[in-house]
Amino acid sequence: MNRFRSGEGPPAAYWLIPLAVGTLRAVPFLATRVATPPPDSYYPPIGYNPIDWSAYVGFIRQAAETGQWLLFTPHTTLPQDGRYFLPLFSLLGWVCRLTGLDPFWALELARLPLIFAFFAVFWRLAGDFLPERRERLLAAGLLAFSGGAEILVYATLSWWPERWHRALFEALSDDYGWNTFAALYNPLWVAGLTLAQLALRPILKPTAAPVPKGTKTAGRTFASGPGRCEAVRVAVWTMLTFGVHPYSGLGVLAISGGVLAARLANEAERAGALRMGAGLCLAAGALAGFSLWQNQDAVFHATARRFFGPHGLSVLWYPLTLGATGVLAVWGARLRHQAGRHGTRELLVWAGVVALLHSSPWTSGYHFVFLLHLPLAVLAAPAPDRLLEVFGNESAPISRQLGAALVVALTFQSAPAVTWRSTRLTLNRPFPVPVREALEVLAREPPAAVYTSPYLGTLIPGNTPHRVVAGHWFLTPDHAEQRARYAALMAGEMAPEEWLEDLRRQGVRYVLLPPRAAPAVVSATRTLAARTETFGAYHLFWIAP
Repeated sequence: MNRFRSGEGPPAAYWLIPLAVGTLRAVPFLATRVATPPPDSYYPPIGYNPIDWSAYVGFIRQAAETGQWLLFTPHTTLPQDGRYFLPLFSLLGWVCRLTGLDPFWALELARLPLIFAFFAVFWRLAGDFLPERRERLLAAGLLAFSGGAEILVYATLSWWPERWHRALFEALSDDYGWNTFAALYNPLWVAGLTLAQLALRPILKPTAAPVPKGTKTAGRTFASGPGRCEAVRVAVWTMLTFGVHPYSGLGVLAISGGVLAARLANEAERAGALRMGAGLCLAAGALAGFSLWQNQDAVFHATARRFFGPHGLSVLWYPLTLGATGVLAVWGARLRHQAGRHGTRELLVWAGVVALLHSSPWTSGYHFVFLLHLPLAVLAAPAPDRLLEVFGNESAPISRQLGAALVVALTFQSAPAVTWRSTRLTLNRPFPVPVREALEVLAREPPAAVYTSPYLGTLIPGNTPHRVVAGHWFLTPDHAEQRARYAALMAGEMAPEEWLEDLRRQGVRYVLLPPRAAPAVVSATRTLAARTETFGAYHLFWIAP
């Protein structure tokens, strides 16, 4: 067998994996640049989820314009200090500030180098569990391209009761990152996963030390205790992970806690576990202190309260969301156990902790799903060779060969299927040309507050230097109230005079009304306007000081 030390680099062909993943994940964005939109429509430079993407770009634009590393949410006009620490977006903002690069392009282009960094770190992490190069390459291939069996549901959707459709679409959404290929669409998640590996590796690392003869556990081996330097390293990487992507940071703390709890039960591993635990406590204390300072700002506190919520995803979806990959992971874990390989327990604890997190009704569990697939890919690595042995066995019945081929097909169909679904979804949500024209005009105006629909409000901070009364649901503290007031205004249930008073109180300088605005609202707004422009059925007003 060709064995590699975990510190040795990968073969040159290995880098074709992140190149392929990065290229496929860029397809939806590239499609918006070359596809012809429907009449009177356009495709913004957004390949995925326009609501979150616009919020990301808004922070990048803000960092580019101000040069600040502590940012404010532009999705409210409420007073705030600006205590959002988003280092990835601030870094990209500085890139834009120094180069003049468009923030939308900066976010899109960031994905590819981050994916390369992710796979570079994964090679090292996988080496701690898979000393053979072939298995490490198989693990990387599984990580990059394997997935669930969602395609079976989408292909047979008409057979399912209509009342189940919404639940199926929500639970099977590629946006959750049920497999790593799906998760790598988001540069923020890629950065979080990369840092999470760096934080977890010293804790998970299954270095073995023999137990002296004559003891009760003679003949067995245990993980040698990590030193203080490794404990400090874990603390630093954990804090960095949380700073870049808090859900990844919480995942690191939970996974680390689960692994260390398992090791505390063994006397030979207890000292090392306690040292690592001290490092994690140091990180948790520092993060708690920083969060306490952030929460002294009322706006930050109001949005941070939404960090946890009731939206969990049940493990009962695994037959569809993990599919053949889950079967290979179980098989691979069994093979590892039979061979007495070190680290199997740690990988199983990782997967088990994430399963508890994402199925919890209290932790906004769907935010942790993207952490599940990586340990399963490492566990599954020994299984493909055993599966494919059937093709070299001339006496194997054709049914076994067909079954093996079906498992391989179901395992690796995910990446092209996700790419197709993502691209189709992106091209099915064009925006009206008048919206682009209004945004272009607003982008040239001095920064101020804008009133518009909550949906259009999500787009304005990413395309202009302005704040909005209501925008992204998470970043607008009083989003539910503002959405209700907007709905009442559009339905004619709010007196225009009351709404005009709201505009004065919130210091609104610009108003962008969509086509559904009632004539009475448009007429009332004109009474305050120093200037008006019309873009199709959209009305843009400059409110007089």
